[in-house]
Amino acid sequence: MEAHTDGPLWIGVWSGNLKAQKLYAAYGFEKAGEYQYPVGAWMDDEFILRRG
Repeated sequence: MEAHTDGPLWIGVWSGNLKAQKLYAAYGFEKAGEYQYPVGAWMDDEFILRRG
């Protein structure tokens, strides 16, 4: 997951994916916001994560 960049790294993760959230936290990502993502007829709650 190491990236060669001068700025922050942003990713989105489904709020129900706790394993992924723990993995990203282990790599230094922190929750920076929330949004909803359309999936078919409903909206999934998502988290915006930031590192750097």
